[in-house]
Amino acid sequence: MKYLKLFSSVKIVKGYNRTLMFDSRRDFIRFVPNSLFDLLSSNLGINIEKMLQEISLDNKKILEEYLDFLINNKLGFYCNSLKEFQNFEYDNREFASPNDINYLIIDLENDFNLSSIICKQIIDCKIKYLQIRFCTDISVTVLENVLKKCELLNDSFIEEISFVISFSDELYSYLIKKNLSIQKYINVIFHSCDNNISDLQNNVNNLSFDFIVEKLIMPISCGIVKKCNFVFNEEFYLESQNNNTCLNKKIAIDSRGNIKNCPSMKKKFGNIASSNFKDIIRNPDFIFFWNLNKDQVSICKDCEFRHVCMDCRAYLEEPEDHYSKPLKCGYDPYQNTWEDWSMNPLKKRAIEFYGTKL
Repeated sequence: MKYLKLFSSVKIVKGYNRTLMFDSRRDFIRFVPNSLFDLLSSNLGINIEKMLQEISLDNKKILEEYLDFLINNKLGFYCNSLKEFQNFEYDNREFASPNDINYLIIDLENDFNLSSIICKQIIDCKIKYLQIRFCTDISVTVLENVLKKCELLNDSFIEEISFVISFSDELYSYLIKKNLSIQKYINVIFHSCDNNISDLQNNVNNLSFDFIVEKLIMPISCGIVKKCNFVFNEEFYLESQNNNTCLNKKIAIDSRGNIKNCPSMKKKFGNIASSNFKDIIRNPDFIFFWNLNKDQVSICKDCEFRHVCMDCRAYLEEPEDHYSKPLKCGYDPYQNTWEDWSMNPLKKRAIEFYGTKL
């Protein structure tokens, strides 16, 4: 007797027409029929040899081809008995984080006073990732001032500080030559780059660079769903099962100091001048979005990409419905086709609601 068992790193997500299969530990992504999902997702153990004897000759050939595909691509293995199969426990892990907040996003119009009060909140909440996004073009002096204030976080739990900045030769040259005193991993995302970015360095010391040709306009450039932005790792997949992949354990400060789930969202929960992060994350209205996952979202719940996709709640097809599909997604899970979301006439009302320039 043979019982098929997938390796724990192999994930399968059933969509309306097809199933996405990927290995979270290596670059392996394929689409398989939904009928195969039912076989692979069984935790009871299915006797493969018995199944092959009971199905038609045509279906037997198809099933054998898929079984060979799984074994040859090292996606699973055979167990020789049901007892052996059951010795491998079902992977029922859940996303877990001891931190009150994992992510903090700060939008800046220009300079920023990273006060000791904010730094204390970052430390108290054990925030791991800080992103500072400049909404306007900045000078070297402004960047230098912000970097100096970030040194206050050297003793914090921060693992990474990232900056989103409109590209200029002066800013890039300054960062390449400057020996930064920030004792954290730093990622600089330069947007509005010209086409000569291949000549630029991608890293130096604890500093890495990403270069984007497109112009980003903060905060309205958020929320675009693209295949290149899908995340195929274990932690993201586990988080997506019960939480929102964009907003879970995230807090944001917009360019006016207002505290929100995301700088692009309208609802405010206080201002950094007088509010405490820990009080805000006790508010049920705030953490509501932390727990809104893709299986609850209209249309997305039928999509095979739902557990690898970053879920935007700031721009929705139906702006008054928190469970509506993201506005800036052009994928149709019922036809398995992509289109330019901004050209879809059915999205016109929502685009007008949010004020165009999306």
